[in-house]
Amino acid sequence: MGRIQRIRERQLAASRTRLSVLVQASLLGSISVAALVGFAPAATARSSGGTWTGGAPVVFADDGSLWEVDASGQHRRLVDRPPPGYRDENASLADRAKLIMFQRVGSPDRTYLIDWPGRHIREVPNVEGTELGQGDSFSLSADGQLVAFDSRSPSIGGIFIRSATGGRTTTLRRSSHADTFGSPEFSEDGRQLVFIELKNIGGQNWRQSLEIMNTNGTGLRSIYSLLASGPVAPLGPPTPRIQTPSFSPNGHQIVFTLFPEDARTATVSDHIVSVDGSKDHVITSTTSSRRQLTARFSPDGRHISFQQSGTDPEGRGPIVIANADGSHRHTVVQFARLLDW
Repeated sequence: MGRIQRIRERQLAASRTRLSVLVQASLLGSISVAALVGFAPAATARSSGGTWTGGAPVVFADDGSLWEVDASGQHRRLVDRPPPGYRDENASLADRAKLIMFQRVGSPDRTYLIDWPGRHIREVPNVEGTELGQGDSFSLSADGQLVAFDSRSPSIGGIFIRSATGGRTTTLRRSSHADTFGSPEFSEDGRQLVFIELKNIGGQNWRQSLEIMNTNGTGLRSIYSLLASGPVAPLGPPTPRIQTPSFSPNGHQIVFTLFPEDARTATVSDHIVSVDGSKDHVITSTTSSRRQLTARFSPDGRHISFQQSGTDPEGRGPIVIANADGSHRHTVVQFARLLDW
């Protein structure tokens, strides 16, 4: 009888443990039980081998949810599954703070911070009439303290910076009908921002450039520019155009994507340029409709991740990791949208 009683007590303890996990998942909203218990092997990911080493994950969106995958492609994990009527988009990873800022796009759009082991989530308030809305770009500093973002609001456009958890917003650049700014990204030390400027130089002629400035708005300098002609579309400037710039971890280089005049038939390429504007070189290129999107350095600067996209209306495609010179590529996710690394 004593042995049976001990077995029943062990069974009861196990049931209480399972119930505790389910209660925690309920309290955390959309954080799944799978996210609480750790990584599970990806059934469809291709990889070059290896195991999870604890490094910063590649963050991507798939089927409206937020995911992580390790650099080998062997392990992926659900970070956030939004409630009905919302989808996860636009994420930025602060690797030193182990935080991810992301958006749930719906009505209204909402912004959240979550630690990238995926255990705690909190909403970030919008203040002072500037808000992170659908299509806006933002960057979380590596220490998780600041967020820089652009706004595509017709009445309030430009580049702004504030505490990641809310508070007073500082305007660094204000857009006008002839001069717009977007896609700000922090340097690893949090002292500088790289961003894109689109300036009207007469009629339907434009100059698009990569600009760097200090986070207090001083020290502005241009490091790369090109000319374009045509009307400005609601979702972007005329082609050719620059897209998704970001710093290398040591702050010496910028990686960005260059779209040609006709991205359907011409070569789309990822470039690395030195912060002084020298040594521009191509690291990846793709022809026809299979376009490159959102190139990012790894936290140690030895690799890059980039996404290829075909005709998918949501901009999804294979996510690839390669050496920083573009060699030795392997696919880590077959069909998703790369957000950050």
